[in-house]
Amino acid sequence: MSTYGYNPNPFLKAFPTVLPRRKVFISYFKGDKVWVDKLVGDWGQPSNGVFIPRALGVREDDDFVDSDDVDYVMSAIRDRYLQDTSVTIVIIGQCTHSRRFVDWEIKSSLRQPTSGLPNGLLGIAIPPPPKDAAGNPDWPHLPERFKKNYSSLYPTSSYARYYRWPTSGTELRGWIEEVLKLASEKVSLISNPQEMPRRNLICKVHGIVHSV
Repeated sequence: MSTYGYNPNPFLKAFPTVLPRRKVFISYFKGDKVWVDKLVGDWGQPSNGVFIPRALGVREDDDFVDSDDVDYVMSAIRDRYLQDTSVTIVIIGQCTHSRRFVDWEIKSSLRQPTSGLPNGLLGIAIPPPPKDAAGNPDWPHLPERFKKNYSSLYPTSSYARYYRWPTSGTELRGWIEEVLKLASEKVSLISNPQEMPRRNLICKVHGIVHSV
């Protein structure tokens, strides 16, 4: 079954009528911040909240950015940004794959903390994404670490989930609850190799390293 436009309402029936607002970390390419602002504005406000936006992306001036100690970098991101979040949302557009911080944030999200669970991993495509033959959102290049944890051919056997832009708070809430459940049941599916890019990559769409 295609995950594009998947209606999560049946999934929500397994949960109480009133669900808590989950604390979420949002990973994104800085050039797409308008879409981050829209997601938070539409569904991350105290008055209309589906989720609580705990933090938005790693900053260039963080003191761990130039460190070659992978464990230190991952611990710093988790301590300073992920903290008590339970879900990481990756806003995916055509250039997201080229950003080193997106890879770092996904890597840290997938690393199981000393106590507790790794974050659930939810990709949301910036509209209007192209579609594959099954109708799934299909930007030409997903972030490599995200792609290792998501398969459009076998989405139910993947740790991550990937959907087009939500049309309602109920839909988004269903996706968040879905990946949170996967974090407690499908840890064995996580693929999180040690290597990580030290610099931004050449964007496969534009053939340049974006300065944003």
